[in-house]
Parts: sequence; structure tokens; C-alpha cells
Amino acid sequence: MAQRWPLKLMCCFCGDTVEQEHPDPCTIVVSNVDDHWQQFYCHVACIQEHLVKSARDELRIL
Repeated sequence: MAQRWPLKLMCCFCGDTVEQEHPDPCTIVVSNVDDHWQQFYCHVACIQEHLVKSARDELRIL
């Protein structure tokens, strides 16, 4: 797969580089009540590993 952008993305869970191959990268957006937000990247496998089972069961897009 051709690289879509020249950035090296780091997984916010394991710290390794996230290769741009399906299904990665996954994006996590964190926001607060003041409408401030920040975006993080991760491996799909890492988010699945770190979420509690009930949250993992709700994942529909991964």
C-alpha cells in the first residue's frame, strides 16, 4: 500500500510506529467540556487490548 502521508505515527499505547496498512492507523480523539481536544494514533490491536471487555464489545468499526 502506498504511504498516504510522510508522517511517522507513534502508537499512544505501545510507543511503536504505526504502519499505514489496513486496518491501521486508528485515531483516538480526547475532548473535554471546554471543547478542547487532542488526537492520538494507535494500532487497532493495541486499542482492542487495552479497552475493558464491555467497551471492546461495543467497537463496531474495527
